[in-house]
Amino acid sequence: HGHDVTSTVRSTQKGEEVANKGSGSHFIIFDITLDTAHQLADLAAGYDAIVHCVQQAWDENGYKTEEVTVDALISAAKKTAETKPVTLLYSSGCMVYGNTNGVQDEDHEDTSHTWETTALRIVRDRKVVNATAGNLRGVVIRPTW
Repeated sequence: HGHDVTSTVRSTQKGEEVANKGSGSHFIIFDITLDTAHQLADLAAGYDAIVHCVQQAWDENGYKTEEVTVDALISAAKKTAETKPVTLLYSSGCMVYGNTNGVQDEDHEDTSHTWETTALRIVRDRKVVNATAGNLRGVVIRPTW
């Protein structure tokens, strides 16, 4: 048995690309903005897993939008966790480590090299991980380039 995947997309064209990936692929047209992000609390509730891998703009509006988005997705996951297990997967980035001067075994909690532009991302990463309780598992991945 396969999986049903519902994606949020910004346009019908992108939605059709998602739907063409195969059976079980669905889409909802939804543009994540500062004015709409809070709606994800209801939109994402009820799913077995919630994956967030959108990078907002690196400006004040983008930071605020991402903060509201993460809070809304945590709320959705908590609501789901009341009745069944749920995983919230948040895609962060390796840039939170900053310039480690080639150190290979960087501690994932060390923020001493973090650039100002990525410091807020670490706060959101911790929010997701700290949401872990009961049926809710908060997971952060930090892919490289």
